Amino acid sequence: MSKKSIRSKRAARKRRKRRLSLVLVLGGVALVGGAVVLAVSGSANKREAAEYDPQDVVYDEPMHGIHEMGPSTVPIEYLPQDGPQPRIDVPQTFQNLGRVPASSDPQYTFVVRNEGEAPLTISRIYTTCGCTVADLTSSVIPPGKVALLTVTLDADFHPEAIGTTVRRGVIIESNDPRPRASEAWIEAYISPS
Repeated sequence: MSKKSIRSKRAARKRRKRRLSLVLVLGGVALVGGAVVLAVSGSANKREAAEYDPQDVVYDEPMHGIHEMGPSTVPIEYLPQDGPQPRIDVPQTFQNLGRVPASSDPQYTFVVRNEGEAPLTISRIYTTCGCTVADLTSSVIPPGKVALLTVTLDADFHPEAIGTTVRRGVIIESNDPRPRASEAWIEAYISPS
């Protein structure tokens, strides 16, 4: 096989990846009366849909999460117990992406909301596998605002996973004193092509 045909195949694969990622991200999003609604499927969801106003999304101090299991080296600074507290809410904690080609990098965006009365500080996000990365639009979420958590799966990262269903998660550590960590999970069947 010539170098030119190898480059041509690689370029075609990248175009397919971009097209599929866009379809998967847009496939779960709808605009309803000025609010964005992320469609939810599967029985493990906490609610039927995660709704938010695009004006409430915070884009400040973004975070990137990779696979780094183990104890956190980032201290969590909790607020005084007798004062206002943040309260993290991840309305949707699971999304089944369905059947995805091994040549794709499907994504899904979750909502992370602060329903408390004090700023929510995300101290760390990390994924459960090296095939998954996560990007959060802001590490500090004021009361009543939201950040968007985009989870991306590299479907051909593990060749042995082709022809199987994989489930990958993102762990979110914050200064909410109730749960020590929150989670969001994606699942996909990795098809050979």
